[in-house]
Amino acid sequence: MATKGIVKGIVSNLVTIEVDGSVAQNEICYITVGGVRLMSEVIKVIGKYAYAQVFESTRGMRIGVRTHSLLKKKKLGISNLLLRLEIR
Repeated sequence: MATKGIVKGIVSNLVTIEVDGSVAQNEICYITVGGVRLMSEVIKVIGKYAYAQVFESTRGMRIGVRTHSLLKKKKLGISNLLLRLEIR
């Protein structure tokens, strides 16, 4: 399931992304900046906006960048489900 988005805001390690598909809270996200994947977690979803807490430096990230994401589900163990959103 592919989702597209646009970075709408950056405040320190909090990134606001406008998405055109489904996104859920607590998903693990990878936002690609300059060829480097930054790990983050969706902490809040309001309508078409996802708020992600980035665990690494957001230096170099820019507002207005069009992003493409691919939502993947990966089974870990018996009942653990990890959702990854890769934003490129």
